[in-house]
Amino acid sequence: MTQTNDTDAILNSIQNSEINGKGNFFTAVKVAQLSLKHRQNKQQRQRIVSFVGHPLIETLEQCEDLGKRLKRNNVAVDIINFANPENVPKLEALVQAANNSSNSHFMDVPQGCVMITDVLFTSPILGNEDMGGMGGAEGGAGMAGADRFAEYGGINPELDPDLAMALKVSLEEERNRNAPTVGGDKNEGGKGSNADAGVVSGVPVATDGPMETQMGAPVDENMPLL
Repeated sequence: MTQTNDTDAILNSIQNSEINGKGNFFTAVKVAQLSLKHRQNKQQRQRIVSFVGHPLIETLEQCEDLGKRLKRNNVAVDIINFANPENVPKLEALVQAANNSSNSHFMDVPQGCVMITDVLFTSPILGNEDMGGMGGAEGGAGMAGADRFAEYGGINPELDPDLAMALKVSLEEERNRNAPTVGGDKNEGGKGSNADAGVVSGVPVATDGPMETQMGAPVDENMPLL
């Protein structure tokens, strides 16, 4: 898609993207760096956040060279790696080469982790560079700042509006997915509104209560399915 600041257009393109082929991590980083050069607010610090979920074909030396190039251009990089532990040495070398005053971070999501956000929210990646790390009094101040911007996943929307809005949309979608389960537990028999009955955007989902028809009449659970 053409580069844009329209969050809805970006999320729509991601939803319609098919998972196939091979990922090109280096090309993605270079395109992101080019986009940052043409950012509207030149006062904003340049920062790339990359999620890597495919094996890297590049060598460790190439990753180091890319990190040095980012550092020369004052571009911070945060990398989240998952499902491919063999990428860790290469990505760590890239982040170490790009790091300047602790402005770049690397996180490897452990195998078996269901929600990446559960690990991401406790990492320094979601803290801004002025927090000074996660330890001591400065770490406490950072956590207080994260609570203040909890709606945006702990990100100050004035510092990074695009990332903050993307995290906000992601959190809202996660809450909507969990809402039917919570409603089903609180209402006996799964009766009530569409959300309580286990319907999200017209799609029925499993609940703990008895099954109901669209008109609300109970259905015999022993009835054979056609």
